[in-house]
Amino acid sequence: MKNKLLSFVVGILVLGTSSAYAEQVKLGSTTLTNRPDVDIVGVFSCSTGKGMFRAIRMQVNRRAAEIYDLDVQYGDGSWDTYVPVRRFFRRGSTSRWIDLIGGERCIKRIVVRGDTEGVPRRPLALVTFFGLR
Repeated sequence: MKNKLLSFVVGILVLGTSSAYAEQVKLGSTTLTNRPDVDIVGVFSCSTGKGMFRAIRMQVNRRAAEIYDLDVQYGDGSWDTYVPVRRFFRRGSTSRWIDLIGGERCIKRIVVRGDTEGVPRRPLALVTFFGLR
């Protein structure tokens, strides 16, 4: 009886974990130059319904980066401006999940302000955004 209950609980945990990963969607990427930069990442067409998310996060690869802030434009044309994020990101690090105001929203574009850290050389920091459904 205890073994059946334990198997059931483990099965629920595995299913819950796998569904959380299935909800994460890559939204897009951009590179940051070695001086203060503003980049726009277009996400999805809101008319298809594929752009509905409740939170976003970013991952920085290739080089370290300094991210000043984000702006998020929604499908209805409204904006969340100066969304606070952690300022310094090591190569390979990710931000926390940032909840979108108003629950599940259609994301039209993300504006990121920041720059690649270190001496000017290639490669530049690659910032990739993910959405959580």
